Amino acid sequence: MENFNLLKFSNILLDTNFFIDVFGHENKYAPFFQEIKRTESTLVSIDFVRCEFIRSKTIETLLPTDASIHALAQSTIEEYGVDSEGVDPVDLYLACFLKRYKSLFLLTRNHQHFPQRIFTRNHIFNVELAKEIRTYALYQYKPGRLEIEAQIPTQ
Repeated sequence: MENFNLLKFSNILLDTNFFIDVFGHENKYAPFFQEIKRTESTLVSIDFVRCEFIRSKTIETLLPTDASIHALAQSTIEEYGVDSEGVDPVDLYLACFLKRYKSLFLLTRNHQHFPQRIFTRNHIFNVELAKEIRTYALYQYKPGRLEIEAQIPTQ
């Protein structure tokens, strides 16, 4: 994770797979959490992810799933087109949040559900475990697309 450098005050939306991966391997993910602290970044998630993985104690803020997010669901599915096949509803909602909040990055290792024609892959980093290497990326909705722009709520 040495090459993983966040911009100061980044907002990182965590996918369920990150929670599952960290659980039981906290020491391997320590450099990531140190970088979060160093850059004064904020870890956020959504209720759908929290329901998929209940041990989400590292989350500082839950982003609200409001009418604006639900309104983006149909256009997101249409934008995905054939790429939506096999994408679960939680990932589609994560995409809606990326569309709504321009300063938001999604941290996931589920690369096939966030096509590069729609999202920019900003950072890629690996976590080496005893029997595997997990590859994560930070995704952001591509600049220049017209959608709702909102500020991430703070608590």
